[in-house]
Amino acid sequence: MKTIIAATDYSENAMNAVKYASGLAKQFNAKLVLFNSFVLPVHAANTLLSANSIQALIDKNKRALITIALEISSNYAIEVICESEAYDVEDELDRLMSKYDADILVLGMRGNSIEQKLFGNTTTSVIKRAKYPVLAIPGAVGFKKINKVLFACDTAYRYKDSTLTQLRSVLERINAKVEVFSVRQEAFEKKILRDTSTDNLKVLLDGNRYKFKIVKGLGIISSIRAEVKAYHADLLVMVPHEHSFWDSIIHVSKTTAMASQSDVPLLSIPNNRVN
Repeated sequence: MKTIIAATDYSENAMNAVKYASGLAKQFNAKLVLFNSFVLPVHAANTLLSANSIQALIDKNKRALITIALEISSNYAIEVICESEAYDVEDELDRLMSKYDADILVLGMRGNSIEQKLFGNTTTSVIKRAKYPVLAIPGAVGFKKINKVLFACDTAYRYKDSTLTQLRSVLERINAKVEVFSVRQEAFEKKILRDTSTDNLKVLLDGNRYKFKIVKGLGIISSIRAEVKAYHADLLVMVPHEHSFWDSIIHVSKTTAMASQSDVPLLSIPNNRVN
């Protein structure tokens, strides 16, 4: 892992994610890129500010980011780069991930709030569309070395080999024990026995640090949350599935749902790369 990008809007949850990203960069001796998308304050937008006044606000925002970067660089002894632009957040994140050939994007998560349930937020939106790994950090979670990883997946879904190769590459760098965990309903028990997707997972994730566990249950999200606690996982990994337009209308993304409810960091690996 050579480059990590952490986005912040200076909120408490976002700055907690920046601290986590800093610890991660320290662990892997990686470069950290801090990104802030400047948004003109509402009260300022409603006034007739001159171009010079607006530029002054942008410059003040950049200075704040530089101050944070200098503090992180000093405290963690890592290289920190600043990027502050007044552009659309998601488009700019895509550009920066490509510009720096970054390995992972770290974002804060607001948690399971009413606003989160109704509207989602930038983090869940990025997870849905990103073509790169996204690490969502819950507000109350601090950085610690990752020793156990829970990969929550659907054994009936055939993941692309390129997705699992990317996942294995990330997990090998983390060098942690991994449990591949799946929740299936009773009606699917017979299908599990003849399912070749599990073989696909075993071939690409096989190794001494991996074990598989399939349980029966109706509540997928609650089962995953329970297993995170039972396994004492330090990191939850999921892969968003691709859905058709009509499926997406009625389908609630398990990955984004877990992102808003997780008690541990959630790593989302994209499943949209061509083999």
